[in-house]
Amino acid sequence: AVAEALDVPAAELRLNALTAALANPSRSHAALRRALVFWATEPEIVAPGQVAESMANAFDISNGNLDLLRLYVPRAMALISAFPTRATDFPQPHRLRDVADNLPESDLPAHLQSDLRDGLRALARAVEAALGPQAALAVPAAPLRAKAAARTA
Repeated sequence: AVAEALDVPAAELRLNALTAALANPSRSHAALRRALVFWATEPEIVAPGQVAESMANAFDISNGNLDLLRLYVPRAMALISAFPTRATDFPQPHRLRDVADNLPESDLPAHLQSDLRDGLRALARAVEAALGPQAALAVPAAPLRAKAAARTA
């Protein structure tokens, strides 16, 4: 049903709308979230760039739900390895690291949480490597500030 609903020229707009609607992970709609993560991480969607930022949207849908993140991470690792030219569709490496460092409270066993953290960090490194030199430009090292110049009359 998800593939049918998103198999239109405006799929990107529909996915963005669904991502925004599902922004609160504590709400229900678990089946829809899972279906969207599966759909957005399909090679047939990612490889041709059919939906811009589908991987970033799938990450946004997964974020806050450890079960969905555990579904997302291995699929994302396989896709970034297979299609490194689609790296700009993935979440920025710093976002992946932030989530790895701040996983929400869960009853998931500690060793599985540790595996998930390691997977998110590995995905961040893979996206960074695929982005190449532009990865360093994604987040400025320090905030940019305008310098005051002395006026000369």
